[in-house]
Amino acid sequence: ELLPVLVEETAKLTHKVTDEELARAKNQARAGVLMRKESSSTVAEWIARHLQDYGEYRDTDALLKRIASVTKEQIQQLAREILAQPEMGLATLGPNAEAVTLEYLRKRVA
Repeated sequence: ELLPVLVEETAKLTHKVTDEELARAKNQARAGVLMRKESSSTVAEWIARHLQDYGEYRDTDALLKRIASVTKEQIQQLAREILAQPEMGLATLGPNAEAVTLEYLRKRVA
């Protein structure tokens, strides 16, 4: 029951993102950024991760501005790009594991 719903929701990301979904995602992202400032060890880890991953420290205000600037169109484009990756894989487990293949998912998002 869950697998078809996941496929449909993933497919919707490539064509339709509602204002409500975008607002909820932005709120979750903002909360995550702000909660990371709760302890000095978390802040230290945050700075280290940014230096390692980006070669620079990205401060909270800059990240919050970037989150606020994300559009529905950007989400849709990114979803299409990710799902079109030739090296992407899909693994499923359970009695209906063969019911959804990567090719099926790609057809649903095309």
